[in-house]
Amino acid sequence: MINKAHFVFSKEAYVNGVVNNSIGTQWAGLDYREEAPTFETFDYNMRRVGTNWDWDLMQGRFSEEAILPTLTDEKTRLRIFTADKRDVGYVLIVPAGRSLSDKFGDAVGENPIEILTIGLYPEECGNKQGWKFFEMQFKDLFKRHDAVYWSSSSTNHPNLAAFYERMGATVLLRESVPDPRIHEQRNFG
Repeated sequence: MINKAHFVFSKEAYVNGVVNNSIGTQWAGLDYREEAPTFETFDYNMRRVGTNWDWDLMQGRFSEEAILPTLTDEKTRLRIFTADKRDVGYVLIVPAGRSLSDKFGDAVGENPIEILTIGLYPEECGNKQGWKFFEMQFKDLFKRHDAVYWSSSSTNHPNLAAFYERMGATVLLRESVPDPRIHEQRNFG
């Protein structure tokens, strides 16, 4: 079993200043670009980010067959984070499914969007770029949505949950779920 936490960040919290609005000043050199959400681009970035966390063992969840319907949805966005014009991470933004409202009710807002996966390459972690990249996403997403939802588990960087809480995200639920890496090992073993 692994620990999983579900987070939401509201437009109201953003507007009230939880996230600083310093885009373009102290964060010079950081940006992102939209890419076509192809399996190859997603898979490369997902594996690159998840190298230290054994994400490559979760192929059932992120296999081409499993993720292709998400990637081909016209509302899905794949963004590549850059620092001084070199790639440093990515985010996959998807339409929030009905299951979010069913599971969390009004806590996810009336018009939410979901960050399905997000991350920096391992060598980029720990230098405060993560906050900036989230800030960039919030600034854009809150133009059209009232809440941003995402989840994180103990298969990720061990400091992520605390980082998200410091950022001002609300924890909707903490739960124990089966470790998808173990499940996949059993399937392949």
